[in-house]
Amino acid sequence: MKPQYARALNDIWAGAGSWQMWTRLGWLDIRRRYRRTAIGPIWTSFNVATMVFSVGFLWAALFNQPTSDYMPFLCAGIVVWQLINSIVTEGGTVFIGAQSLLTSMKIPQSLLVAAMVWRNVIVFFHNLAVFAIVMVIWHVPLTLSTPLFLPGLVLLALNALWVGILVGIVATRFRDLPQLMTGIMQVMMFLTPVMWSRDILKGKALASKIIDFNPLTHVVEIVRAPLLGSAPPIESWIVSGLLVVVGGATTLYMFSRFRQRVPYWL
Repeated sequence: MKPQYARALNDIWAGAGSWQMWTRLGWLDIRRRYRRTAIGPIWTSFNVATMVFSVGFLWAALFNQPTSDYMPFLCAGIVVWQLINSIVTEGGTVFIGAQSLLTSMKIPQSLLVAAMVWRNVIVFFHNLAVFAIVMVIWHVPLTLSTPLFLPGLVLLALNALWVGILVGIVATRFRDLPQLMTGIMQVMMFLTPVMWSRDILKGKALASKIIDFNPLTHVVEIVRAPLLGSAPPIESWIVSGLLVVVGGATTLYMFSRFRQRVPYWL
C-alpha cells in the first residue's frame, strides 16, 4: 500500500483534538482495572515502595554508596522506569485490546494511544507520592532545577505517543511482539542506569560509551535529574528531542501505510 500521509495526519490531529475523550478513557480504564479494590491505583505505588525499601539498602551496600544518596536515586529511577516500561509493553496491546471499538465504529486510532499514555502518566503521579516520602526521609532538596521534570515528562510523553502507535501497529500484525517486548524491557532495565549509577563506570570508557548510545538513558535522565535537584545534561535533552523527530517521522510513515489495515488484522 502507498503511504497516505494526509489520512494519517488527520487521524493524529483528530485524536489530539479529542482530548476530553482520551482523558476520560484514561480515567475510566484506571477505574475498571482497580474496581472493587480497597486502595485502587495506590497498589502500584505500594509495589514501588516495597521494591525501593526492601532492596534499596542492600543495593546501596553492594554499590558502596551512601544510603542518603542511593535511595532517592533508586526511587526516582524506578518511578520513571515504571512509566516507560508500562507504555512500551502496553503499546503492544493498545489496538488489540480495543478490537470491539476499532471493528464496530470509526474512531481515531491515535486517540487510543493517547488514552494509554495519559493513563500511565496518572499512575506516574501516584508513584511520585513514594518519591515524596523518600525526599522527606533523606532530605532531598528542592532547587530551581526541580520543575524541569515537567518539560522532561512532556518530552517523554511525546516519545511515548510515537512508540505506542508504532509498537501497536506491528504487534497487531505480529502477535508475538508483546511477549518479546516484555522480555526486551526486562533486559533493558539492567542495561540502563536505573538501579545503578554511571559513577561506577568511571575508568571504563567502552562501557560508558555503550550507556551513552542507549537512548533510554537520556529519556530517564531528563525526568530523574530534576527530581533529584539537578539539571539534566544538555545531551540528554538533545537525544530525547531527536528521538521525537526521528521516531515521529518513522512512525508517521508506518502509520500512513498500515493504519487502514489495523482493523483487518484484529
